Amino acid sequence: MPLSVILIIAVLAMAALAALLNRLGYSERAKLTDVTQARILFEKEHPGSEVDQAILSSDGLTALLMLRGDAHSLGLIQSLGDEFLTRILSAGQIARVDKGPDNTLNITFDDFTYPRARVHFGSTSGARGITSGASMYHQRLMQLVAGAQASQPSQAPPSEGLS
Repeated sequence: MPLSVILIIAVLAMAALAALLNRLGYSERAKLTDVTQARILFEKEHPGSEVDQAILSSDGLTALLMLRGDAHSLGLIQSLGDEFLTRILSAGQIARVDKGPDNTLNITFDDFTYPRARVHFGSTSGARGITSGASMYHQRLMQLVAGAQASQPSQAPPSEGLS
């Protein structure tokens, strides 16, 4: 059998398998249903951490968590496929936090393996509560951004020539 026919059969077989898995529901993204689920998941992944408060995104794909006894970090849960990524964010890991036009927070990390997270809040009050100065989450995010900026070395001006 010619190689080109074998390649066509292989590609068709992989496409059929992908379609079958999608039809059976194996392409669903993992979603958080409530704050209790987020707390249990985070504490299971990080046994030494205790969640004090949590807030979920409206789509259930992300949660931000305040950690008890740790005033210099924040917990993050993000859906990646059918699993969850959990991280403890500390100073120096967040490069920037921006509020998007559609009630979202865009968090940019100093980590090329996980460059950004998008937290979408359905109600305007949810996004406003996170990004207002009175919010504990906003204050914590700004502390982490400030820590990232403070940890970057300052650039010295280039020398003009050798003396």
